[in-house]
Amino acid sequence: NILLFVPAYPLAVLSGMSEKRWYQALLVIAAFSLSIETIQFVENVTGLSGFYGRVSDVNDLFLNILGGMTGFTVIWMYKRYLIEKREQHED
Repeated sequence: NILLFVPAYPLAVLSGMSEKRWYQALLVIAAFSLSIETIQFVENVTGLSGFYGRVSDVNDLFLNILGGMTGFTVIWMYKRYLIEKREQHED
């Protein structure tokens, strides 16, 4: 679940969300993850999808959010690296 949501933050930024408003991306990632878990719960209860054994779990929600914030951290670290490299190049 973590790896699945790592690209969520960069995709949110690419879709036009401000990088400086990380909390908005966090809310979007949490809402998206919650919708996935809700669909899994409804499908499991109603049996509409025919896929049995799919279980909705709160841990999945937290792991998805952790994955999204991992994506944020990777992007942040990469940008810091580029800024430092640019500053070294200017000197």
